[in-house]
Amino acid sequence: MKIKTLLIAAAVTITTLISSQAEEPAKKKLAQSIPEEVMFSVRLDLNAARKEKETKTILDAAEKQFNDKLEKIGEFSGLDLGDITCVWINVVKDKEVLIILEGNFDTEDIMNSPVVANSRKLPRLGTLTTIEMKDEQKNELNQGVLINENIVAFGRPELVDKFISKYVDGKTGWDKDGLAVMDRLAASNAMLNLSLMKLPEQEIQQKPFLANLVNASLEMNMVEKKISATAKVTMQDEAKAKALKDLLSGLVVLDITSEIKVDQPEIKKAIIDGLKLGNEGRTATLSSSMDIELLRNLLRKKGLELN
Repeated sequence: MKIKTLLIAAAVTITTLISSQAEEPAKKKLAQSIPEEVMFSVRLDLNAARKEKETKTILDAAEKQFNDKLEKIGEFSGLDLGDITCVWINVVKDKEVLIILEGNFDTEDIMNSPVVANSRKLPRLGTLTTIEMKDEQKNELNQGVLINENIVAFGRPELVDKFISKYVDGKTGWDKDGLAVMDRLAASNAMLNLSLMKLPEQEIQQKPFLANLVNASLEMNMVEKKISATAKVTMQDEAKAKALKDLLSGLVVLDITSEIKVDQPEIKKAIIDGLKLGNEGRTATLSSSMDIELLRNLLRKKGLELN
């Protein structure tokens, strides 16, 4: 009996490993296909959040609270929240956004949904369907695309078109630094990733010191009922990375951080109390953690019905 159990466990482990290895190139290809105009990207891994009891409770509460709206969206689009494993929100600027959904989708439901049936079809090679969607309130056109059973994307037409083109051709427009960020995003198993790929030229002109920053990222995960957060800031050279770490350390030591006004001072205090700083090469690293209950209290204040 024990041998049989061990054999089953081994088979499951091997299958999971093979599946994970097969997913890695697909995730990397998706990330590298995101247009290089994107300045800021948020990646929410719903699968990772569902695996942790505390965060799953929050997701379940949100799904229950917004159930009516989610059902209407599902009926209209053929999408089911339970089928979505990961959400990417990629921003160029205010109105230029590309949203990508990873998951295991029912392509037949999507192809036969009202939104597809009532929209103008666009000829795009390498996709199951691409449609033009008009936002009547804003008088704007958007595009939606079902590339395959694992990828849905929608947003500004030029961004969707560029994403399709790069994904189908297997090309990328990112430079070495940008590619490192996208590959890190694709490989991450964190629940939440936020990455700043580059800053607008206007911002740099107004604040020249920002030209020293190459890119930055924030990774958040659950570790023993605590939310851990790690920020990485890549600077132009090692000396600037060390200077940034020393500057942040000085702000904490001198208690200048007390001057930072935020809506949730208890969260600020928890982050600063647990702050750890370091630097390696061109990258300065900041890490901290806070109790999950602080996040739960914040969400309650925002109106989420949590027990």
